[in-house]
Parts: sequence; structure tokens; C-alpha cells
Amino acid sequence: MASSFNLKTTLLLTPLVSTTSSLLFAHAQDSFLSYLVHPTVGAANSNAIIPPYWRQFFVPGVTRVLSFLGLTVGSAVGCVCCHGVILKNRGSRAWYLAAAVLAVSHLAFVPLVAPKIQRMVDDEGGKADAEANTAREGSKSSVQTLNEWLRWNLVRTWTTDTAAWICAAVAVTKTLSVD
Repeated sequence: MASSFNLKTTLLLTPLVSTTSSLLFAHAQDSFLSYLVHPTVGAANSNAIIPPYWRQFFVPGVTRVLSFLGLTVGSAVGCVCCHGVILKNRGSRAWYLAAAVLAVSHLAFVPLVAPKIQRMVDDEGGKADAEANTAREGSKSSVQTLNEWLRWNLVRTWTTDTAAWICAAVAVTKTLSVD
């Protein structure tokens, strides 16, 4: 029996694939960026590396995140619009919608992390007191700021991103399960 591309199955699987991508990207960010603030690297070295890293990484990083989120929301809503009756009968419609809502809720963290990213981007060559890794009045070093960003990234990863992935996994499992 020859297999062929099945557009319906592809659409139904897409939220799981996109939430998996989003979750893996978040974990990769945490893994890589945590090394930049590790004490063995040294604050002076890290404060010099972090600002140019963010200046180069920000646009491609945001593009990836928004692509994953958009794909999750679009495909989950597409599943409900195109196959709502089947999803309702399988008990998965609410799970697809929950995955979409949770993907959008990722953006609720923007007001918390955007100022931190801006602070790191604006730090010219780690001049925010890089030598002592202590904050001057009204400013923080890039290491301190990145540590704050990493904490919020983990909260976001373990709440919205993980919950969206779980909802997508449940939705796909319920929808594609063999009776």
C-alpha cells in the first residue's frame, strides 16, 4: 500500500510540532545563555560578550519565536475551523484551543523581558560596571540583567510554553487515537 501526503493529518499534527519547536528553542536559549553568566566565565568577559550577542541574536530570535507562536495559533485555530465536528467528537477541540491561547499568552511576558533585552542591547561594550559586576545607581551590568531575563525565560518556558505543548500533545493524541 502506497502512502501519500495527508493534508488533514498534517494540519492536526502541526500544533504539536510547533509547540515542540518553541519549547526546544526556549530550552536552548536557557542552556546557552546560562553559560554566559556562569561564574567561571568571569563577569568582565560576559559583560563584554552579552551586548553584541543580543544585538545580533535579537531579530532572528524574535522571528523564530513569533513564527513558532503564529504557527501554533494558526494551525490550532485552523484545526478547529476545518475539523471542529471531528475534534468535538474526539474530545480534543478544547485542547487545540487551549494550545492556541497558551501560545498567545507567551506574549504576556513581553513587558517583563523587553526592558531587560533593551538594557543589554544598549550596553555599549559592557560599560555598565563590568569590572565589579555591581550595579551603579540606576543601572545593572549585562550579567545581572541577563540573569533576570533567564529567570523570566524559565518561568515562561515552564508555564505557557510547556502548558501549550501539553495541550497540543493531548489534542493530537485524542484526535489521532485509534479506536
